[in-house]
Amino acid sequence: MKPLSHLLLISTKRIHNPEKFHSGLVESFARSCNIHEHPLVSQLLGNLRSRSFGSAVRVAASIGSQSYANSADHFAMNQLASLVKKVPFPDPSLQPETTAWDKFLAAEHSCKRTNQRLKAERKVGRERHSSLRATARAWILRVIGHKPDLPSIYALCDYGPGASIGVHGSATHKAAKLCAETWTCTAVASCYARSAMVGDYHIWEYLQNKEIFCLDPDLFWDQFASRIETCNANKIIMVPKTAVVHRTIAIEPLLNGYVQKGVDLVLRKKLLRVGLDLSDQTRNQHLAMLGSAGGFNSFSTIDLSAASDSLSIETVRDLLPPDWFDLLNDLRSPNYESEWGNGRYHKFSSMGNGFCFPLETLIFASIAYACGEVTGDSEFRVYGDDIIVRQRAALLTIEVLKYYGFSTNTDKTFIIGPFRESCGADYFQGINVRPYSLDFIPVTDRDVYKIANGLRTSPFFVPFGAWDYVVRTVPYEDRLCRPYAGPPDTALEVPLDVFMSSRTARWCHGIQNWTWVEYVSIAINDDRRAPPAVQMYGLLRGQRASQRGDPEFAFRRKTRTSTRFVPSRPVRAEKLPLLQI
Repeated sequence: MKPLSHLLLISTKRIHNPEKFHSGLVESFARSCNIHEHPLVSQLLGNLRSRSFGSAVRVAASIGSQSYANSADHFAMNQLASLVKKVPFPDPSLQPETTAWDKFLAAEHSCKRTNQRLKAERKVGRERHSSLRATARAWILRVIGHKPDLPSIYALCDYGPGASIGVHGSATHKAAKLCAETWTCTAVASCYARSAMVGDYHIWEYLQNKEIFCLDPDLFWDQFASRIETCNANKIIMVPKTAVVHRTIAIEPLLNGYVQKGVDLVLRKKLLRVGLDLSDQTRNQHLAMLGSAGGFNSFSTIDLSAASDSLSIETVRDLLPPDWFDLLNDLRSPNYESEWGNGRYHKFSSMGNGFCFPLETLIFASIAYACGEVTGDSEFRVYGDDIIVRQRAALLTIEVLKYYGFSTNTDKTFIIGPFRESCGADYFQGINVRPYSLDFIPVTDRDVYKIANGLRTSPFFVPFGAWDYVVRTVPYEDRLCRPYAGPPDTALEVPLDVFMSSRTARWCHGIQNWTWVEYVSIAINDDRRAPPAVQMYGLLRGQRASQRGDPEFAFRRKTRTSTRFVPSRPVRAEKLPLLQI
């Protein structure tokens, strides 16, 4: 038997055959739930055994889209489907990039038609839903006001953590963006970026590269202009979404994203004043639970297909005050470039735009409010494209959304019946039936831990057969266990009595509690030393400091994995089910 010191030197081990492991996982889950003889499940298992993954994904989609008589059947079948439909195994019959690009072009065409229709109506002076649209405009005006408060926006401008045009790869932290050789920006947005940066004296110091610098606006504007690289398009890329289709997102010019961040934070504050907290999804989840419990005029959940890609220019012009529209229009990218094609946007803001999320929340909330005023149902909740309204207002809301070019996702929209879904929570007759979704190819033992913990923390019931199959993939002497919750891929979460019998359990007399061994991922810092002004810029914006007091600018995708002894944490509230190792 290996000594305990071996655990501190353990390295992440790889699964030799991920396809076989995945097929065994799905089959063990089906057998543990006693659904393996269901015709669709038998077909799914046969496709996985024969490595026909494209066919398996289509069968899984069919299983997940059906209605079931009770919460147990619903959970079992949807959990089975969630173990298959998002795993990105390659298959010749699946073309996720092509499908995503086709959906992008279809959304652009829809926005084009919506723009033409709204322009024509404005020209002839006739409007459908005129009183309802006026109510929506009045609500938006009450929330955000006639004109944007530019000083407040400038004070909140900042760099985001993601890539920008000119700054990509792993080094996308604040220092890399501020120290970039050129700052990309659209021509119209550059004046807003200059006005935002002129109020930050650390940027003055950085541009002049002097401890004692000159506060001359003309000098600042000349130095700012020398760093600007004008571009008129963002860059479309794709990221995994499901095995069938990827998601298209846009990488914005550097300074466009800088100012968009300020708009994002201001809009979030304004929405918070009317009860729409975009940092909290629990309100939506609670209303979804109430809606699933039934009753007269209960809550309905509405989900939209490609919501951000369907937000047309004329829709925003129609609903927002003119000064707000002009500001947001100046800050967005008017064109797109990609390896699949280039063009001019008919949509207003693509996914990746800094203010896209609060803007679409504002638009959809105004429509939900206006429809509630017509039907007499004032209760609603909006979080991005997750919309919750009363049943009586649901059909009118869907009709108005369709008028503005938005397509309802019928697979995730629930007006009647015992099921509701919103903001990552699924409820069947008031019971949480949210399945664990496997959206990666398992290749290491850390992936095994993540799957096991995901199955074990199921809110409905734990599939012990599938859990046992997953855990036994890791040799007994290499299993890292802990008794409390934590990052899902660092150790197996087990009840305290099981943990006490594991090889990693140690009682610490100093803290009078248990300690254990788990994986830890440590961010790798960029060792390039930033100028003092950039260091102070990072510290004042919450950048973590080293023991010397210097800010640590970490790479985005580079980490170092090791193991360590961890002191005990407080026990979480929920009781862990009994398991055996």
